[in-house]
Amino acid sequence: MALAAAWRSSIGKRASNMAREVVFRGGRVVTPQGVVAGDVVVRDGVVAQIGPRAAAPGAQVVDATGCYVCPGFVSMHVHGGVGFDLTAGLFDPKTRAFDGSQGRYVEYLPKVAAYFAAQGVTWALLATVASSEERLKLALGWMADYAESAANGRDGAFLDGVFLEGSFIKNPAFSGAQNPDFFFEPAVELFDRLNAAGRGHIRYALIAPEWGASAVKTARELARRGVTTGAGHTACTADEYRAAVAAGMRVAVHLTNGPTGTSTKPFNGGGALEAALTCDEVFAEQIMDGWHIYPGYVMDIIRRKGPDRVCLITDAMFAADAEGISDFEVQGVQGALSETGDYLKVVGKHNTLFGSVLTMNKGVANALSWLTGGTAGVWTERHEPLAFDEALVRAVKFAATNPARALNIYAPSPSRPLAECAGALEPGKRADVVTLKVEGKPGAYSVTVKDVFVKGARVR
Repeated sequence: MALAAAWRSSIGKRASNMAREVVFRGGRVVTPQGVVAGDVVVRDGVVAQIGPRAAAPGAQVVDATGCYVCPGFVSMHVHGGVGFDLTAGLFDPKTRAFDGSQGRYVEYLPKVAAYFAAQGVTWALLATVASSEERLKLALGWMADYAESAANGRDGAFLDGVFLEGSFIKNPAFSGAQNPDFFFEPAVELFDRLNAAGRGHIRYALIAPEWGASAVKTARELARRGVTTGAGHTACTADEYRAAVAAGMRVAVHLTNGPTGTSTKPFNGGGALEAALTCDEVFAEQIMDGWHIYPGYVMDIIRRKGPDRVCLITDAMFAADAEGISDFEVQGVQGALSETGDYLKVVGKHNTLFGSVLTMNKGVANALSWLTGGTAGVWTERHEPLAFDEALVRAVKFAATNPARALNIYAPSPSRPLAECAGALEPGKRADVVTLKVEGKPGAYSVTVKDVFVKGARVR
C-alpha cells in the first residue's frame, strides 16, 4: 500500500480544524515593519486583514491576549527529531540501530510534523546526510508520499520537501558529521535521478564550490529551475565561491559552524567565510544554540550581513527530544550526546559537533536574548542592546521571513501564487500563524508556543 493511502484517513482533518474565518484577537502582531496592536483576520486560509475589527458571525476567535501573533517559522535545515532521521529512519536506543523500513516513515513523519509545530514551525524541509544513492532514493520517495498526502500540513508543520545536504561535498577534511564515502561530484544527471525518486521535492541542495566547473554548472541549472543552492562543508577559495554565487548560489550553509574554510591571506580573495560575508546576495544560516557558534560571532555576522540576510536554523538531528539516546552511529559516523545534553558531538573528532538538539522557539529566544542583552562581539567590540520590539522583529525575520526569501516562497512568482507564499503576516499570503508567549528580561528571554495554524487550520 502506498504511503499516501495510509495517510488518506486524515483527509477530513482540514475541514474539522478550519473555520471559514479566524480572528486572532487581543495580541500584538509582528510584521516585517514592526510590532503593532490589532487583530489578524484569516479568511479561507489566507491573511485577510490586520487591524481592529469585529469578528464576523461564525468566526473562530483565538484569544491572543498577552501574546505575540507571528508568521509561522520556516525551518529550512533540520534532519529530524523525536528519534527519527530522514535518511536513516527510526533509531532504537536499545539496539543502537536504525529501522529504515517504510513502516517507520508512515508512523513517524506525522509525529515529526507535530513536533515541529510545537516549536512554532509551519513550513519545513527535512535534510539528508551523505548516503548511498539507493538509500537516498528510498527516503526521498517516502518523503514525497507524505508531502503529497492530505495529512501534510494537518498533522503539524507543512513538510514541503527536502534539503539535499551531504551528497555534493568534496573535501573529507571538511566533512563534519558526513561520511566521505558517499560524496559525489555535482552533476545535474545525479540530481535528476534523486529528484525523480522524490518526485520533484528537492527544494534546496548543498554544492561545494571547490568542485569547480561541475559545481558552477549544477548550481546554474538548479537556480534556473528555482531550486535553492548553498555552499557549506567547503574548503573553497573566495574566487570559487563567488563563481558559484554568480551562477545563482544564494546560501551559506551553517556559516562558521564546523567546516567553513577561511583565509586572511589575499590569494584568491580569501576563503569561503570571506566570500560569504562580502557577497551581498548570500543568506547566512546560523545555528543559534550558543554551542555551535559563539554568540559574539553570531552578532558580528548579523552586523555584517544585515538583519535581512540571516536565517535561523536548528540543524537538529533525530536525537532531539528523543528518550534514551546517549550514543549512536549514522551512515558510519559515530556520535554522542554531550554530558550536559545540550549538543551532539562526533566521537573522535575534537571540536566537531553532530547536528544539534535545538528547537526553533529556543533559537528565537536566544536571538532575542542576544539582541537585547548587549553582547560582546569578536570582530566588533560590543553590540549595543536593541529595544525589545525591534529585537523581536529581527528574531522573527531570522526564523520566518529570511528563510522564506532564501527558499523562494516569500514572494509570488509565475509558479507560486500569493496565497501560497509564507514568511510574513501580510494580506493575501498563506495564513501560517503562531501565537507566542515571551517571558523574561533583556538578555534572558524564553519563548513558548501556544497556538499554531497552518493555512488557516489549527494544528496545535
